[in-house]
Amino acid sequence: MKKIITLLLLGALFTLEISQVSATTIEQQTSQNLIQSGYAGLEGGGGGGTGGIPTKVLNSARTAVNLGAFDARISGGGGVAYRNAKTGWKISKDTAGHGGRQWKLFSNTNRRVASLDADGKILNWYK
Repeated sequence: MKKIITLLLLGALFTLEISQVSATTIEQQTSQNLIQSGYAGLEGGGGGGTGGIPTKVLNSARTAVNLGAFDARISGGGGVAYRNAKTGWKISKDTAGHGGRQWKLFSNTNRRVASLDADGKILNWYK
């Protein structure tokens, strides 16, 4: 059985035709397509226009943010927040928690870069 799914993702319309494909496979392909298209990469300098995240805050496989790299607790507007001393990047607890979002990732210039799940996997990018 084939299904056609239309998604509005990051301001662009995607149409997928799927037949017996898991949601995980679709999610992996979508993330890979975004990275390959240059919209956002996990690696990069200091979070320039590409949305690159410093490798010092990524896990060893460079597939997610290493939440343990944020070890300095800071005041975060009334909530829980941590800072990485080497990069200046921050995470703060996402209190709304919609869609599995647990953390907000901020660059060293306080620009919100991404939303993360409890394991540091990037769920949403902000440009």
